[in-house]
Formats: sequence, structure tokens, C-alpha cells
Amino acid sequence: MIALAAFYRQHYDAAALSAAARTCCAVPLRRAGAMTELVLTGVHACLDSQPPRPTALIWGSRTGIRHATARVVGDLCISGEAPMPFDFLATQPALAAVPVQQTFPCVVNAVYQPWQAEADAHWARMLHLAIAWLQSGRHERVLCAQVEPATEHPQGDWLVLQRGDGAAWPEVQVGLADGTHGAGSAALFDWLEAGIGKGFVLRGADALPALRFYRAGAR
Repeated sequence: MIALAAFYRQHYDAAALSAAARTCCAVPLRRAGAMTELVLTGVHACLDSQPPRPTALIWGSRTGIRHATARVVGDLCISGEAPMPFDFLATQPALAAVPVQQTFPCVVNAVYQPWQAEADAHWARMLHLAIAWLQSGRHERVLCAQVEPATEHPQGDWLVLQRGDGAAWPEVQVGLADGTHGAGSAALFDWLEAGIGKGFVLRGADALPALRFYRAGAR
């Protein structure tokens, strides 16, 4: 059984995000962009006060890399200046794994999934990969996230999946649904926040089947 152990939504202004990231690390973060800060604070929110278990992290961003790359290209091609090292590092999202794994040693695998489709398809791919890892025993817990480091209001959405045996909050279970039809990822978070309704079907992507989320005791 795969359980949805927790969900978390991030909403910050830029100054508050930087302060929260520094608090997570207990030391100043050098050359860390908003994406790294979002990932770090999201992992902290998901794992705070949780027992250390072998954990994987999968995350992606629809706009983060595009904005960072546009800034670097603008410096090079429009301003004719060398980009700042800070801006160049922001185009390398996988670097966010470094402070995460330094701060949370239980995160043994951190994967940035490039954005190649609409949000619903991206979430379906992340969740199917997480479920495959959990079912194989490769990890005991997987964090999936979409982080969007906008200039003024950075935000992120997080789901925590883990094997149902001994799950801290096995109220919501996850399984495959027939076909590929269902609602989108934004509606999934609305359903989780509302806390009502027995089940929810997240539409699939490509050849991937839809995923059914159902509350304990409801099939």
C-alpha cells in the first residue's frame, strides 16, 4: 500500500523566503537562488519532526529555469556583460540538492525532473516514479514538488508519499485508476485542503494510467 503521508503548500514573499531558508540551515546560504530556497524550506516543512527514513526527492519547475536562463542571456546578448555567478548558478537546478542533502542526511536521492509538459502531466510522471521507487523498496519515503520561484511571490506545492506500513498519516491512500481521465493537479490540492470527499482521480499522462487518491475506508 502507498500512502499520502502529508501535503504542503508554500507561499512567501522574497524576503521571508530567504529568512526561512537561513533558519532551516542554521547558517547563511551563499549564492542560493529562490529555487534552492524553496526546495530547502519545502523539504524542511515535510520532514520536520519526522523520523529519519531513507528518503528521495523529485522536483520540477515550470518557470524557474526559464526565468534564470533569460536573465543570463539578457546579460550576454543584450547588455554585453558577463553574467553574475549567482545568476549562472540559478540556471543549474540540480545544485539545490547540495544544501538539502547537507541539511537532511536522510535524503539519499534528489532528482530534478525537467519540465516537458503541462502541470498535470508533470505531476503524473513524478508520482508514478515515486510509486515505482516505493514499491521496489528503493526508498521508504518520496517527496514530490513543483516550485515556482517568482520574483515577488515564490510558491511551491509538495506531496509526501511513503509505504503504507507504519505511515504517520495513512488517511489517504494512492493507487492506479482505470484509464487516463480525471481532474488536474490544482484540483487535487484543493481536494486535500478541503478534507472532504472520499476519492479523487488525477488524470494520467501519455501512456501512464490515472492515479486514484482515496481516504481510508473508501474505495
